[in-house]
Amino acid sequence: MKKKPFVIPFFLTLSLFIVFSLTADAVQSYPTIDTEKKCSLSLTYHLEDEYFEGMEIQIFYAAYVSPDVKFKLSESFDRYPINIDAITSQTEWDSVASTLNSYIIADNIIPAQEKITDKKGTVKFDELTAGLYLVRWTKNQTKDTISGFEPFMICVPNLDDNDEWDYDIDCYPKPGEPEKPTNEEIEYKVVVLWDDLGFEDQRPDSVQVEVFKDGVSVGIYTITADDNWSFIWTTIDDGSVWTVAEYVTGLKYDVTVTRFGNVFTIVNYYRDSHKPNNPDDTVSYYTNNYSQSNRTENNTITKPLKTGRRSNEIFYLIFMCGLSVILTFLSVLWGRRNKDEE
Repeated sequence: MKKKPFVIPFFLTLSLFIVFSLTADAVQSYPTIDTEKKCSLSLTYHLEDEYFEGMEIQIFYAAYVSPDVKFKLSESFDRYPINIDAITSQTEWDSVASTLNSYIIADNIIPAQEKITDKKGTVKFDELTAGLYLVRWTKNQTKDTISGFEPFMICVPNLDDNDEWDYDIDCYPKPGEPEKPTNEEIEYKVVVLWDDLGFEDQRPDSVQVEVFKDGVSVGIYTITADDNWSFIWTTIDDGSVWTVAEYVTGLKYDVTVTRFGNVFTIVNYYRDSHKPNNPDDTVSYYTNNYSQSNRTENNTITKPLKTGRRSNEIFYLIFMCGLSVILTFLSVLWGRRNKDEE
């Protein structure tokens, strides 16, 4: 009688072991955040050997964080049509930061703290409550070239390289490419897009977009389908910072505002077509829609934000599950063949 080789059973056992290990790791949650513990955030702004002194840095408490790492917009931002649920990429967090920044400028929202960088381009914020913060700077550099730092989101505390919570964070915001004003005429454009497949009848006839130059409103413009949902204006390229904010009234839309070069893209997402699997996990869908009537004179993240396991681990899990099924099938066939030979 022939002995059955142990090659297939061995690899089957090994693959199952790997699958179970990856499965356990995939469902493993991060350590619990101590939300009562005070945190600090140190920021250093520099480009190569140049350190930016005298920059006004503002931080805004954008969202609460629960011990099990779920976010909910704070009172300063929960009236705005912004969704922070089920975000899976740094690009999406950058879009959230850009959108929040547009409403901060539009409504002159007061920061949680504001400080000025020292000679080493460093500023430190102490005694912070755990949560999700938006970081932004407010002054342009008055030099031949302007090095801009985009607003960004950061969770405080944040995960270190060992996936442990670090309550005292050192962060080095990445500057954009230096720009040199041309003092020539330049064109800016706003494009409004709709992500509402199946709910097109809910679109408004128009939206209002307010344009800001260095934080000061230069006008509110009505955009319609007749305009191809776009608006263009020209100005002199003098190094000014331009931003836009969209207002929608009584509509079930979430909004994102992003900028690519001289084009501002506003995307309106119809909420009923983008509901999360479990809305209560992080943030509820909003019933208070934002409009100009909400505005008052005063209203009281670099290292990527980590919020969940990376997708490549899921890929390996699926791959190993498939491999284990194939090896199981081959093992059964091998057993039958040996039996027939006996």
